[in-house]
Amino acid sequence: MAGTYSQIYIQVVFAVKGRQNLLHKDWRDDVFKYMSGIIKNKGQKPIIVNGVSDHVHVFVGLKPSMALSDLVRDIKNNSRQIVKLGNAQKLALLLSKLSKIPMKAD
Repeated sequence: MAGTYSQIYIQVVFAVKGRQNLLHKDWRDDVFKYMSGIIKNKGQKPIIVNGVSDHVHVFVGLKPSMALSDLVRDIKNNSRQIVKLGNAQKLALLLSKLSKIPMKAD
């Protein structure tokens, strides 16, 4: 069918390893913005990325051409190194990464 559009909306929840309280309030929002950028760069639609100190909720519009497992793997792998660093290092790394993310036009 010409002009057919498909998209599925999925909520994914994943925890920090060991459910440790590693996503501190002072830089948590920046991590979520970074995760949204990863989703956009994969050609998907981040609707809500949010969470608390020990887990993240991602609500995403997923195109049929993308496997959910691949998207979650990419989000987790690319954001993992930020969570492992100390607070000052996290902020510096996040700011440098956020400034380098090319945003696709909607």
